[in-house]
Amino acid sequence: MWVNEGDIGLLLNDKRSYSSTLPPIANRSAKPTSLLNSDRMYIKLLTAMEAMKPLELKFTPYARDASPLVEEIDLFVTTTDIAGAPVPLRLFDKVVYERRHKQSYQFNYPNGVSVGGNDFTAINNAFLAFASRCTSSFPFAFEPMTLNAVMRLKSDGPAPGLARWKAFFPNLPRDEVAEGAHVHRAFGDGGYLDNKPFTYVVETLSTRFSSVPVERKLLYVEPSPKNLDPDERPDPNNPPDALSNSIAALTRIPQYETIREDLQSVLQRNRRIERVERIVRQGEADIERHSERDPFKGVLHAGGRIPHWPSLRLSDMARFYGLAFLPYQRLRVAAVTDTLADQVGARWGIDRDSDSQYALRALVRVWREDHFNDEGADGCETINAYLDQFDLEYRLRRLGFVLRKIDLLMRQFRRRSALSTTRDNDDGPPKLSEADAQIADQIGARLPPRFNPFDAALDETTAQAALLALRLLKDGMIAVRVSLIQAQRNLSEISPEQQARYQDLGAQLKDVLGLVLGARSPKEAPVVLEQTLGRVTAVKLDPRWEKVASSSRTLQESVFLRARALFDAARKEQQTTLQTELETSLNAMRVKRSDWHPDDPNPELNRMAVRAWALLGKPHLALADDKDELSKVVVQVGAASSSSGEEARDAICNAALNTEVGSALRSFLSEYYLRFDSFDQISFPLYYDTGTGEPSTVEVVRVSPQDATNLIDEASDVLHRRKLAGTALGNFGAFLDRRWRLNDIMWGRLDGAERLIEVLLPMSDSATVTVRGELIALAHGRILREALVPEGHGNLTDLLCKALEEMPEGGIEQRLNNLLTQLKLGDAPSRDRLSDVLCSLLSEQGLMNFVRDKRQVDPDPDPKTTLDSAARAVTITGRVLEGISQQKGKGLSAARWLARLGLMLQGIVAVSLPDTLVHRWWSHGVKVLYAFEVVALLFALVFGSGDMRTLAITAIGVTLGIHLLTLITGDLMRDRFTWLRISLFVLLIMLLLLAGLGALSLWYIPAEPVPY
Repeated sequence: MWVNEGDIGLLLNDKRSYSSTLPPIANRSAKPTSLLNSDRMYIKLLTAMEAMKPLELKFTPYARDASPLVEEIDLFVTTTDIAGAPVPLRLFDKVVYERRHKQSYQFNYPNGVSVGGNDFTAINNAFLAFASRCTSSFPFAFEPMTLNAVMRLKSDGPAPGLARWKAFFPNLPRDEVAEGAHVHRAFGDGGYLDNKPFTYVVETLSTRFSSVPVERKLLYVEPSPKNLDPDERPDPNNPPDALSNSIAALTRIPQYETIREDLQSVLQRNRRIERVERIVRQGEADIERHSERDPFKGVLHAGGRIPHWPSLRLSDMARFYGLAFLPYQRLRVAAVTDTLADQVGARWGIDRDSDSQYALRALVRVWREDHFNDEGADGCETINAYLDQFDLEYRLRRLGFVLRKIDLLMRQFRRRSALSTTRDNDDGPPKLSEADAQIADQIGARLPPRFNPFDAALDETTAQAALLALRLLKDGMIAVRVSLIQAQRNLSEISPEQQARYQDLGAQLKDVLGLVLGARSPKEAPVVLEQTLGRVTAVKLDPRWEKVASSSRTLQESVFLRARALFDAARKEQQTTLQTELETSLNAMRVKRSDWHPDDPNPELNRMAVRAWALLGKPHLALADDKDELSKVVVQVGAASSSSGEEARDAICNAALNTEVGSALRSFLSEYYLRFDSFDQISFPLYYDTGTGEPSTVEVVRVSPQDATNLIDEASDVLHRRKLAGTALGNFGAFLDRRWRLNDIMWGRLDGAERLIEVLLPMSDSATVTVRGELIALAHGRILREALVPEGHGNLTDLLCKALEEMPEGGIEQRLNNLLTQLKLGDAPSRDRLSDVLCSLLSEQGLMNFVRDKRQVDPDPDPKTTLDSAARAVTITGRVLEGISQQKGKGLSAARWLARLGLMLQGIVAVSLPDTLVHRWWSHGVKVLYAFEVVALLFALVFGSGDMRTLAITAIGVTLGIHLLTLITGDLMRDRFTWLRISLFVLLIMLLLLAGLGALSLWYIPAEPVPY
């Protein structure tokens, strides 16, 4: 699409652009609102997206409805809200409103906001095209985009999916989106405010979590990097003047805004992860070392039984784990409470970063304290029960922890299998990493020698059986984790009936949250809340809680005090409808039912989580059977049970996991599963709320013309060649010439392939260097053949036809003979260049040699299309300005004359275009016009008519000027300068003649007499 439609000649906003648009759209060129055709751009974007066919799978993906190419993807499209949305900000004594112009559309897979959880399905094509059009809304070039324009173009039927797209606008006022008034909001390019799209990538890293060790690569494309001198210093003798300072502030510096800050944040994240991971590994080693003999020492016995974990009080947990466990437990409780509040806020459409969400967190905290406390006193459940029922993140962390242990085990068995087939290693086994060495010690202490990958007693058959069991266990665990993540994201989804109820209660919730924030004045009327049976309750806090002194209390404490006062006041009244709906939203977040209500149905989240426990064999703590170790607590596992929904797969999985080696491995992993609290209390506080996400560093890679040097090294090229042509004219040059677009796409593919291969094979040993070079050469050869050969054939045909047309007069055979004669008579370098070009079309290696040694990009655009587009642009600019002036009630004559000038230039370009019917008419007509004007001049001279003589001379001068202008324009289109040189020579002669006449007149002026 970019090659064929990204042409300035097709996009200029006049009737020519509309006449070639398919499917056809209403013509708005009479009163254009922008230089380029915005409607055409949107329609072409939509057409391109609809033409993309779904991938035809030749194999079944791992999970149902899963993509075989990617597990998860986030697409952020940055845009600017031109008007800006009012956003509340909580100050010391009041709430003020400021405008927020920064907006973005987030598309997700899986579990996006669309039906089915995939925002990239065809049902969202119109909105994807809308988001793409927003990014092209460059000032004056394209008008800002609105959803109303999507409706006007009827690209998705009479009422294109406005209801299903509301979720893409979380940063707009909720009421405005609910009413559909946001369809009139105009959005421009995100570059108005932020030229650094890395921020969203960095923030997304904090939400990603891989189930296995991964290598994260952050690739960014820089088409035109600056070649900076690190030793450059400012010139003390040439400080910026007023003009250069203004230009730098308005154009140069904003366009060159660096991404260094975002990249620096990624590197700082890497250093933080490396530091924390080392601390975590050391802490895990300490735990293993101090609990080798009895890892569950300290578990309380109640009548010879293992106590039920949700019933344990916080004091019991402190005796079990020690006092250092208490901060970890408190942090978990606070984190779960905030997560619950955020999920409830998402269901009710509350902006997560707003003060309203801050107040909602306080309300959820008060609700938690009313139902759960540390010791389970006053008719409340324990805080352990609260975590057991609501902490989904804990279960996800535990699954990730076990999966990393599985991966470490698989690595050892694979290494043992590889060593058994390559016994020529005289230096012994390779040195293990710190993590591998740690798991090796744990394996040696807990697995029998015949199952130990580091023991000589392990045979190859057992190693392969262990790998099969671990692989199946890993697949099952990943499936459970994916299901939990998907369900977690779906927690904020509500039914249409719930959405209607929340919308009705939205105003009441807003008043309540304002009351909690202290945003309502004591003089205002009480908050009125609905009850059942049509009754209402008036809520008004005690004036002492309206404004809480801040000298000894934080803002959070003040907000919490008002939330507590609100709950205390609510107890005196019948429960309101708003309370009922909020508690229903909280109960929907339960992972496990309460032991106090065993008749309640088990939530779907619990059924998912139990699948992982069943895969391990439902491990649990029990007292040892040995009478000598009656007090020792051990882990017991039963038979593994897989429930993926596929009987054949489950049968294979159960058979592999219930073998002797499979059972031993499950018992080994189950101990970590049940002891996860000991390990989590080390890592969770270190990682919580740091924006770090998964414990995996991210390697930053730049893709630019300077970084890929296999074909052309721009820094050292002797011909000083540059790969890209579209970087001209402020990176808008590619709009002018199709050849430049094709060239830049080709180099993007070449450099991208080279950099990707280098990133995946970074090693410097000779074998890797050889393989890397062969892969790059293979990729470059295929890309060049796809890019140059078809285009080269077409170009060769065009050049041949053009050369034939420019041959001297004669028939086709005569012209062809003349052309071949000139080719044969060319000098040796010309013949060599022609031979190289022709030979390069024969092989991929020849293509690479041609590009590496000879190929250059013509830096000049096609003069015919450039002149034509420039004339049309002047006309459209005049019409745009005229329309703006009329809207403001002022008719600017300058705008009308600018439009007329553009029309005149279009006419000159049209009659100057070589070998066209209009040009032939003009060539004949101008001769007739000259004859008529000469006859008129002779007639005036004969009959002595001064006015007629003046008119005839003026007409001849105007005709001569226009004719000369057309000749010069035609020369420019042919890349010739004959008439330009002639006109400049004539102008110079005329200036010299005028100067000579002036000198002669001064010479012959008689001297005035000097008075005495």
